[in-house]
Amino acid sequence: DMKKKILIIDDDIDLVEAMRITLESA
Repeated sequence: DMKKKILIIDDDIDLVEAMRITLESA
């Protein structure tokens, strides 16, 4: 299902964003 795949990609982007913020504030 394409919609589900897009949601998974969105989750991955959120994860990368969160990791980057964590690195920047470290």
